[in-house]
Amino acid sequence: MAGEWPAYKRELVVMIRGTGSILKSNQARRRGNHRPGFTLVEMIVATMLLVIGVAAAQTAISSATRVSGIADKINTATLLLQKKCAELDLNPGGVSGGDDAGDFGVDYPEFRWHQSAEATNYTNLFKVTITVQWGDGTSGSSRNITTYIRSDQATINQNIITPPVTTTTTGTATTGAK
Repeated sequence: MAGEWPAYKRELVVMIRGTGSILKSNQARRRGNHRPGFTLVEMIVATMLLVIGVAAAQTAISSATRVSGIADKINTATLLLQKKCAELDLNPGGVSGGDDAGDFGVDYPEFRWHQSAEATNYTNLFKVTITVQWGDGTSGSSRNITTYIRSDQATINQNIITPPVTTTTTGTATTGAK
């Protein structure tokens, strides 16, 4: 035993069958003892990454749902503004200076409107601002539109829709054959 190298320092060369590569005995031994699978640290890291990914996806879905609800309210308010403007177009004679307010009934219970009409420097011309609001007073939102309406437009619109009937008779009307 004298003069012999200890076992851990020996460099025995081992031929791996079928590969043609040469490894030291310690490397060959490690390959034989290796079990397939993941270590505990790898599993903890993978689990943490999965938890972070799921939390981020849940937050993104929640935000998208909230923003979609807000966009729906804005769209509804815009359509209701158009409805109030159409009502003004059909009956502009009802416009006079001052404020008016109301709601949209049972179809849109959380929406309400406010109309403000101001006289301008021109006769029969009013600046009309319509605001549609929803939500409560502290966190509610609103959309508004401002337009100009002629109060004498009702007479003009009425004449366009149903022109006045005037009958004048001149001459003699004859019926039958001669």
